[in-house]
Amino acid sequence: MMLNSLMKTSRGFWDVQRFFRRIRRAAGFLKSREGARRLWKYSFLVSALRLLGRLSEVEEACSRILFSKRKAVPHLKGPASRDGISIVVPNYNGMRYFDTVIPSFFAALRGFEQSEVLVVDDVSSDGSVEYLREKYPAVRLIALDKNVGFGRACNVGITNARHRAVYLLNSDIILEQDGIGPMLESLEKEDTFAVTPKLYLWDFVTFHSGINAAKMNSECFPVWNEANYVNTPVVEETSPTFYAIGAAMFVDKEKFLQLGGFDPIYVPYCWEDIDICYRAWKRGWRVLYEPTSIAYHKSHGTLADVTKPTAKLAIECKNSLLFMLKNIHDKRLLGFHLEYVARCARAGLDNGTFEYYDACKMVLRQLSSVLRGRMRERRYARVQDAAIFALTYDAYSAALRRKGIEVAGP
Repeated sequence: MMLNSLMKTSRGFWDVQRFFRRIRRAAGFLKSREGARRLWKYSFLVSALRLLGRLSEVEEACSRILFSKRKAVPHLKGPASRDGISIVVPNYNGMRYFDTVIPSFFAALRGFEQSEVLVVDDVSSDGSVEYLREKYPAVRLIALDKNVGFGRACNVGITNARHRAVYLLNSDIILEQDGIGPMLESLEKEDTFAVTPKLYLWDFVTFHSGINAAKMNSECFPVWNEANYVNTPVVEETSPTFYAIGAAMFVDKEKFLQLGGFDPIYVPYCWEDIDICYRAWKRGWRVLYEPTSIAYHKSHGTLADVTKPTAKLAIECKNSLLFMLKNIHDKRLLGFHLEYVARCARAGLDNGTFEYYDACKMVLRQLSSVLRGRMRERRYARVQDAAIFALTYDAYSAALRRKGIEVAGP
């Protein structure tokens, strides 16, 4: 007993010594202008993130009072059908890909009556509009007057599509001739919102995108793709997926419009596809991965031309935080993510990188829009966050176990 007491006293003494040493180091650091600046930035950031957490609690209480009865999801008249397919392509300076991708679009539409290819040009400067009008008169073209970004261009295209079954594609996607049929079979089911294919790169060999999964944990909010952890596809059957990739998303137009389309808070790009699919899951609709449908993606073929890597990281951080604040109603998970962002921002300030800090500043500028969206989506939510995460993660892990592969992921 005495020995234990002495050991505890000794540990306590050294803990106090370490504490005072840290205080002395911090005092010396804060005498510098750089130290004071970093402390101010971090204090501001932590206060802002704590405020966001408190606001979510207030919003939840208000929702219980104001919207005690959940709003019913409007009933749609049947599922999407085979009457016609609309391929919708948002384009920004993608002219160099047209001669490769557009013939594959028309080849994939053979056998589907009254189908169309619709290109929405987002004020390209490479002559895309003139080239389409001259060489591809069969392509329906909408030329926007001003640049609106990926999400809004997609919304314009899907709103103007003539058919309910819409295949949303990037301008650097090549389709296989028989790839639409299997996805349409899934989309024809009444509870299906979207279907996404298996993607390879343009070398036609490298596996690029398969099933998407996500996991709730106490560190952060990881979302990953099958191709991040295996070199060859593992999932071989139609399966639930966390989201359909925006580069190749086969979607029910009526459900897409009922969800309000891609949310403009994610301008200029990134996370709008995850957002709309998650909102569909919350309303009780399904998002599916169809591995027998194959397409080929250049991957950031046009995005790499317009965005610096550091700016891209800040945008991705900002939009992931917007997604959490808007859509995650599980207070525990939301709190974990806010703490994770604060730690990353602090590490960045110490290392002289400011992407997370800049992301948080951008989020605060959009806070009113995010909270309005959060209250709106809560009214329609039918499925708990944990259930969505479990459903999509279990589909991924079960496929790996059937192959005798250890479950890979964050």
